[in-house]
Amino acid sequence: MSLTDSGSRFEHRLRQKLAQLKQFGWRHLMLSALLFTVTAQLYDAAMGARRAAKLGDPAISAKRAAVRAFLHHFDAVSVLEHALSGVGYALVGAALLQLFYFVYWPQTPQAVETPHWLRSVWIVVAAATAVVMILRVAYVGTGTAMAILTALGVAALLVRHARVAGVARSAPQWFIGIAGAAVWCNFDLAWKMSEWPTTHDTLGVVLAHLFASGATLIICSVAGGVVVRWCAWLRPVGT
Repeated sequence: MSLTDSGSRFEHRLRQKLAQLKQFGWRHLMLSALLFTVTAQLYDAAMGARRAAKLGDPAISAKRAAVRAFLHHFDAVSVLEHALSGVGYALVGAALLQLFYFVYWPQTPQAVETPHWLRSVWIVVAAATAVVMILRVAYVGTGTAMAILTALGVAALLVRHARVAGVARSAPQWFIGIAGAAVWCNFDLAWKMSEWPTTHDTLGVVLAHLFASGATLIICSVAGGVVVRWCAWLRPVGT
């Protein structure tokens, strides 16, 4: 066998391996991990700046005072913080979309239909696991509500997975928005309800904070959906 033939065979095998990786969609898993990592880094940076301000860090306090003076409103910094959190919720929604793409596509046809009772067991187990996880991060006084919402959301996702897949394929902005809204419910809405008795904010301030984060989430979800539809590399092969 000549060196040319050996090189051609190696190149052919390499192309086959790359095609298999592309078909399986490993890029979606890597994108999901990247988005989760970026979100975590942004969250840590924001919380670090917030803690520094509470401890009286001169540089951070001066920047916050400058923002308040520029916008002529004492609560301007808090509103901006909530607005930026909406970006984080959208990033989580985009990460979950890419994770869904990786898990759901390509679907392998099943030779035998899964029994109804077994599907029901899996749904109950998945919902129960999700409830246990959400209770670990739920805020005081919101655990029951968040547990119920989580159980219903996970069950609906698994029961209507084909419809969810259709939304993820044809309207990714809805998937990003709904997934991000689920995170928003716990880390913004439930947090605000839990802290309200302590902060003594007026109803107008609470609504302004929630509107800022919710509106930013919607805007970023729409923008994310446009990017996913425009860039074929962000979608599963064949969609």
